[in-house]
Amino acid sequence: MKSNLFNSIFKIGSALLLFAFILTFNACEETANPDDSCTLTMNSFNVTPKTFAAGATISGTVVITEGLNLDDFTIKGLTDFYFSTDNVYSNNDTQLTAFVANNGLSVSGNQTTISYNQIEIPFGVSSGSYSIIARIASRPCSDGESTAVAVKTVSVTVN
Repeated sequence: MKSNLFNSIFKIGSALLLFAFILTFNACEETANPDDSCTLTMNSFNVTPKTFAAGATISGTVVITEGLNLDDFTIKGLTDFYFSTDNVYSNNDTQLTAFVANNGLSVSGNQTTISYNQIEIPFGVSSGSYSIIARIASRPCSDGESTAVAVKTVSVTVN
């Protein structure tokens, strides 16, 4: 009697261990390890005010998500700003001078908000509708790949 009980418990235990082994070690498991850290995304871009005079100084924020583990100094210099007659980046756009505010980085996990307290609009710009383009160039990754170029635009008016 004890022998039958022991055999039954042994069989049930063996079956449970085999089932657990099958669930844990899936034979179809993916073996490639893509570099998920090779990411740099611009989530949003905004400026204030959106209507101003030529020669004005405006402020702005850029929110990025990155997996490159960039240091604060590098993050502060990532974004270039351009003044454009359309909403498409080109070599004809005017690059703007911009300064990150003191304590202008706010980090939450892999997301960083960069605050600019000084984005300088050129003097001599005619009244009308324009775009300010925030652009982050492609960055190299440790695996030899590169991040994609990130671009966001905001429509503004010069009065």
